[in-house]
Amino acid sequence: MRKILLFTLALSIFFVGCKKEGVYNPKEKIKRVYYERGLDASTKRLVEEWTWEKNNLVKIDYYDDNYGIIKIDYTEILSYDDKNRLTRIQDFVFNERYEITYDKKLISKIELYIDNELYQIMNFKYDRNKIVEVSVIEIDNSKILVSKSNKPQSYISKILPYEIPENTMRTKAASLSYIYTFEYDGDNLSKVKYIDDDNRVREYNYENYDKYKNPFYSSRFISNNIESGFSKNNVGKITTTTIGNTVRTTEFEYVYDGKFPIEIIERTTYSGSDLIWIYKTYYEYQ
Repeated sequence: MRKILLFTLALSIFFVGCKKEGVYNPKEKIKRVYYERGLDASTKRLVEEWTWEKNNLVKIDYYDDNYGIIKIDYTEILSYDDKNRLTRIQDFVFNERYEITYDKKLISKIELYIDNELYQIMNFKYDRNKIVEVSVIEIDNSKILVSKSNKPQSYISKILPYEIPENTMRTKAASLSYIYTFEYDGDNLSKVKYIDDDNRVREYNYENYDKYKNPFYSSRFISNNIESGFSKNNVGKITTTTIGNTVRTTEFEYVYDGKFPIEIIERTTYSGSDLIWIYKTYYEYQ
């Protein structure tokens, strides 16, 4: 049976994970991802292709549309430890490498290396099993900016429990630091704050949770946005207040075939504008 649900999740919600971070046992495996702009079917194109070895995702090919010619732009390789936890994400085109460290069952640190030099450190703090703070240090801001401006995306964006603001890496030329704090209403996330080293704040508010159980609760390591794995129920609305006091509202409409989504429509609006930004993503499973 096909049904449409309105709530905000993220790309990697398509796994049902166990409670041990970094380890998951998907019931369905993504094979290909397609992207479409403005609900215009003529713009639909292949953007990702995933390769699996048993239950481990080991490679993602990212595709680029060069004047109608679809070809691989770059590839990320994913590595695991002897406990089957994801420990490294690496590409050899942009020469980026993420190293993921655990403290027992929980992620304690993620490090970003560019050209084999350390440029970013993310440290995680918990209250019992809930993340309450992530502190980020960028050691060489200018080089990260160059790399991130060139590389469209990374699988790391699917496992980080927050969104990095676009202007984060543009404020200073040298090292900088910032933190994220997380607040909960019972078992559901209610607020995230981004605070930079000039004490400027960006807020993300989560509300209108439904009564349905979030099947990705406790699968936080494979979640993109915090709401997909960190709340027991499904959020209906996310409102973001930027440093410049612009308000952004985002909702996602999901089309399910059984328990797994096959289409996602994302609608985003901004205060002071009547425009609606609409994007659609399609998923194929193997």
